[in-house]
Amino acid sequence: RIVSSLVDFNFSRRHVFKSKASAGSSLWKYYVVAILRMFLSWAGVSILTSVFGAKGIAMTALKVVVDLILFFLSYKWQREWVFK
Repeated sequence: RIVSSLVDFNFSRRHVFKSKASAGSSLWKYYVVAILRMFLSWAGVSILTSVFGAKGIAMTALKVVVDLILFFLSYKWQREWVFK
């Protein structure tokens, strides 16, 4: 996971966001977003599973929805804060 996150960071910084900021100033922000995204994924799925009593495939569907929303939020956070 560490190696893949570093590859993703460098690819995103250079090719997706074309950031001129130094890698050092963006890297810690990138990991803040990554950790926040993991926590929100866990919390969102846990809460929605409890609320809806989801099991099996329904729980998987909730995870897909939560992670899809977080994908778009993460993109926005990276564009506006990490790689600004």
